[in-house]
Amino acid sequence: MNTNLGGDNVDRDMVLGALLCLASGQVATNWFDQLVDHKAISEGITALISAATAPK
Repeated sequence: MNTNLGGDNVDRDMVLGALLCLASGQVATNWFDQLVDHKAISEGITALISAATAPK
């Protein structure tokens, strides 16, 4: 979906990948916990994953 948005999507992919990795617990979670709105970001990531994996 990100590639269909057009323009330079490398920055969006990099940020999204970093946030998903941080939220997944695959790296030091204290980095994610230091983000100002880490709870809201985590909820957004959960909603994104649910929407992406929902049956169509």
